[in-house]
Amino acid sequence: DVEHEANIKIPYQYKSIVNCAKQNSTFCAISKQAIEELKKCFTDITLKTEYIPCTIYGGFHPIKNLEVLKSIFFKYSKKTLKLNSISKLNYILNVGTVEPRKNLKTLIKAYRLLRSTKGQLSNLKLVLVSSHTFLNSNFFSQYKSDIENEDIIILNGVETDELSYLYSHAKCFVYPSFMEGFGLPPIEAMACGCPVVSSDIEVHREIQGVAALYANPYDVNDFVEKITQVLTSKEVAEQMSELGIKQADQYSSQNNLKRWVSFLENVLVEANI
Repeated sequence: DVEHEANIKIPYQYKSIVNCAKQNSTFCAISKQAIEELKKCFTDITLKTEYIPCTIYGGFHPIKNLEVLKSIFFKYSKKTLKLNSISKLNYILNVGTVEPRKNLKTLIKAYRLLRSTKGQLSNLKLVLVSSHTFLNSNFFSQYKSDIENEDIIILNGVETDELSYLYSHAKCFVYPSFMEGFGLPPIEAMACGCPVVSSDIEVHREIQGVAALYANPYDVNDFVEKITQVLTSKEVAEQMSELGIKQADQYSSQNNLKRWVSFLENVLVEANI
C-alpha cells in the first residue's frame, strides 16, 4: 500500500525492498494502482509484483433492524442523543480515520450545502464512524455547533459486526479521499446494498468500477450533485445498490482464496519445490 509521492523514499523500507528484490522476491499489492506507485518509487530496480486485492469480511450483507440500529447510535455516541424517531433517521455515512488525505472537510462542506436545501434533504444527518483519538477531538472541535445540534453524529469505535446495520440503513455512503491504497469501506458499504459516492481517483475507479458515482475530490459542488442524485432518485439508488452487491462479491474470501492459491502454486513451481 504505497501512499508516498514517487520521489519520497523512507531509508529503512527502501533498503528492505531493494534487498528483497535482489533475492527475486515477489511483492503482493492490494491494487494495480499501488503496483504502479511502487514502481515509481523504485525506478532503478526490477520488481516482481502480483495483484491480490483486499478481502472483505464475510459478515457484511444487507440487514435492517431499527431496534439494533437505535442501540448502536446510543451505545457509541458520546452523549445522549435527542433523536425523536430512529425510524425517520435520514443519514449519509462515512467510515474511516480522521486525517488530511481522507478529505472530511469537503464532505462536511457538501453536507452543509445539502442541508441548506428545502424538502427532504433539510433533515439529513451526517454520521461519521471512526476511532476515538486526540486527532479526532481536535478536528471535530471546529464543528461543535453541528455536533451539538445532532446534524453531525460521531460514533467512535463501532464493532465490525455492527457496521452492517449502519451501512444498510444509510441513504448513501460517501468517501471523498484524496489518496487510497485500496479503500475498503466503500466495498463494505456496497456489500450491504448501500449506494456509494467516491472521489474520482484512479484506485477508486479500479476497485469500485461502475458500482459507484464519482466526484472530483477538490469540488464540493460535484459531491453535492452526485449525492443528490442518489438521495432524490429511487431508481438510481436501487440500481447502485444492485451493482454494488455484485462488485463487492469480487473481493469475497472465496474469490480471494483462489487468487492466493494460484499465486502460491506459481511460487512453488518457480522455486522447483
